[in-house]
Amino acid sequence: MSQSHSQTASASAVSSLPSKQLTIARITAFVLACCWFFYSLWLVVKVWGTDPQHEVHIYKIQQAIAWGVWTIATPVWFLFEYYLFNRENPNPPKGLVQRFKYNQTLAGKCWLAVAAVFLALFFGRLKP
Repeated sequence: MSQSHSQTASASAVSSLPSKQLTIARITAFVLACCWFFYSLWLVVKVWGTDPQHEVHIYKIQQAIAWGVWTIATPVWFLFEYYLFNRENPNPPKGLVQRFKYNQTLAGKCWLAVAAVFLALFFGRLKP
């Protein structure tokens, strides 16, 4: 009797862990987001450090592309992550869905803050 209870408990503990595919996708997304974040910061420094009369146009195009990636790729990632989560957990244990949604809400708010800061830094340069 206790063996079946322990098997049920261990099965629910295993099902509450993210799948290997979801873990790899999250690590890949984290690495790509960090790389894109530092590239975006480099663009800010590059544009703010150049003379407005010389070659700022190409960096502004790069900033617009970086802004587009920040605003489009992140929600696409959230949808992809939700798809992987639902595929791996068709009947998730109690509390797992709420924790997943809370984590996505928290990450979405952080993404919005980063996107707003980059918007101000990319396009808010005052002319001297």
